[in-house]
Amino acid sequence: MNIDLVALKEFLIPYLDSLKGFHFSFLNPLFWIFLFILFLILRVLWYPEKSFYFCAILAVILLGASKIENCMTIGIFGEDLTLILVRILALFLILMLFLYYAFVRDH
Repeated sequence: MNIDLVALKEFLIPYLDSLKGFHFSFLNPLFWIFLFILFLILRVLWYPEKSFYFCAILAVILLGASKIENCMTIGIFGEDLTLILVRILALFLILMLFLYYAFVRDH
């Protein structure tokens, strides 16, 4: 079986650039691959249900933040402040989610 690594790289680069720019999409295969890898890693440390729900809520937060960034504009302050506020809120929610699942939730 031959895999054309150059073609695969050219196919995946736009998806990777999207993730680097904090733009998460439901149709981005790398987003789901990274979440699946995170699930497999966390499954070793936590219960499978706990790691699944953590990854599912993480996906909702990241997809929601990207959707809000795309829809929301603040005319007075400009787009930069909007992006910063949405990203800070998303990172804060992810931090709270991690702390809850790591230290509080048993199952």
